[in-house]
Amino acid sequence: MSRFTIPTLRTARITLRAFRASDLPAYASMLADPAVARFLGTGQPRSAAESWEAMARALGQWALRGYGLFALEHQGGCVGHAGILHPPSWPHPELAFAVAPAAQGSGLATEAASEARAWAGAALGMRDLVSFIRPSNAASIAVARKLGAAQAPDIELLGIQAQVWRHVPPPPARATIETPTTIEVPELETPRLRLRRFEFADYAKLCEIHADAETMRHLGDGKPRDPALTWSQMAMWTGAHALQRGGWFAITRRSEESK
Repeated sequence: MSRFTIPTLRTARITLRAFRASDLPAYASMLADPAVARFLGTGQPRSAAESWEAMARALGQWALRGYGLFALEHQGGCVGHAGILHPPSWPHPELAFAVAPAAQGSGLATEAASEARAWAGAALGMRDLVSFIRPSNAASIAVARKLGAAQAPDIELLGIQAQVWRHVPPPPARATIETPTTIEVPELETPRLRLRRFEFADYAKLCEIHADAETMRHLGDGKPRDPALTWSQMAMWTGAHALQRGGWFAITRRSEESK
């Protein structure tokens, strides 16, 4: 059995914690709302299945990198996410945040993002955080300004123009740190193989496998996968264990582990 943990932070109004399977109805409702979705990812509303995958990816990044997105709990329900988003292809780790329409305008996004930033600085020593924001996303730009971020030159991200807001070094953490969520992933063994959860060190090798046309012609759509999709799937397969919906394992040779 292997384990990874996700901290729990509590502010005056919000609990920042690991996603749970029970968050899906509220989180899927948020990601299906065009007013929210147009500023996230590719800008398209997501189905319930796609929202579940987003939750699994968020959990998986915690296992792969040791940091990631928190679910935001307010008044007993999930109202959004905030934390550190960091696919390998991105130029910097991102301080990301989004809240449901009913929670907008209340200062919850600023409160959550501030605490996530402070935790990342205090716990991880992260000093170079940015937020990538669509130019038309006035609400998120306002949050970045409230956090003291300064605008840097725009970049193209996911094929879309994004403003870059660079955050100043964070203040000391103010949130109350509570008991973390511990996620256990089984390890399986045969005489020759070990099946375990994916680790960040597996990414380069998995990219090689996914780029091989002969291997991939029998999987999914039959086409090789690029590194961005490989990362997305590796994180999702890992996070699925935490949502108690199975999950995929990395396969290693036991004989090679002892070398």
